[in-house]
Amino acid sequence: MQKAYNILDKLDTFSNDQLIEFYHNAYTTHCFALGHYKGQMNEGAKMAYAEELEKRGITKIPDQEGIFNGSGTY
Repeated sequence: MQKAYNILDKLDTFSNDQLIEFYHNAYTTHCFALGHYKGQMNEGAKMAYAEELEKRGITKIPDQEGIFNGSGTY
C-alpha cells in the first residue's frame, strides 16, 4: 500500500483511476481520523489529488467508497 508521503511528489505517474481511489481513501481517512494531524495531512492529500485530476480535465470526481487508511492516505 502506498502512502501519501510517497505519492504527492509524483502524482503524474498515476492513472486517473488510481488518483480517484486515493482521493476517496484520503477523504474517508480525513473524516474518521481521531487525531488532528492525521486529519489535516489527509485533507491536504485529498486536495492535491483533486488538483491533479482537475489538471487532467476531471472536474467531477465520481462517487465511490473510500477505505480508511487505504492507498494514498497519510
